[in-house]
Amino acid sequence: MLSVHDGGGHVRGGRDVIARSTVEGVAADEHWIVFPCASETVKVGFDIQVWDGPPPPDAEQGFEHEYLFTVAFPEGQLTVLQGTEGPATQVELPSPGRWRVRVRSRNHHAVMREAARIEQQACDEDWDLDREGEVLARLDGKERYALDLWPAL
Repeated sequence: MLSVHDGGGHVRGGRDVIARSTVEGVAADEHWIVFPCASETVKVGFDIQVWDGPPPPDAEQGFEHEYLFTVAFPEGQLTVLQGTEGPATQVELPSPGRWRVRVRSRNHHAVMREAARIEQQACDEDWDLDREGEVLARLDGKERYALDLWPAL
């Protein structure tokens, strides 16, 4: 699971967002956005762009889903938290306040299916953890998320 919030958003945010994210793909409330990753052992690609106003229409093809949220960043800092691993990155926003966030995603379900297939094969064939990790690593970065943020008016 990944989440995007200000420094304390994961504490103020509702826990129902986690449950909704498993059904909706990505979910949010006014304090945070939650992304249920396809696999806990496969790395996710994550791009963040900050705009002065609404971003141009999606010129890059290949995104399967698009979500639009309004989230508060009262500290003016966006944190990407990777579950129990801690912060993956932090981005200083031009100003604190409410921001519109467009989230686009690709390959979530494809990576989920392939990771499950690999894990089942590893179990069936009694692979050691190193071999399983090497095979799963081939999926790193295939699940991708792109975030566009701009001030909410």
